[in-house]
Amino acid sequence: MPLREALYYAVEAKYFGEKATGVGPVTDLYICRPGRASVTLTDDEIDKQIINKLCARLEPRSLETAANASLLNAIELGADCPRLRFDKKTKKLVAEPTTS
Repeated sequence: MPLREALYYAVEAKYFGEKATGVGPVTDLYICRPGRASVTLTDDEIDKQIINKLCARLEPRSLETAANASLLNAIELGADCPRLRFDKKTKKLVAEPTTS
């Protein structure tokens, strides 16, 4: 699964988990990959770019549209993190090759 898609599903699980007793609203999110600098997303970035634009709208549902790929691509995760595109043939999000 492409990193950006996995990022969404992790945040989505946390977002909907907040509806349960005992799960607080503050989120710390770190992306750690071998041999690469870690990426930290702040609570404000998570709210603005993922929760407000995707989680609240999808209530959970499939991400697989070109518009949702664009929203996930807007999150700054570093040049070595592949961007997503919607493959019309398979109707799935796929990672674009990186140019580095």
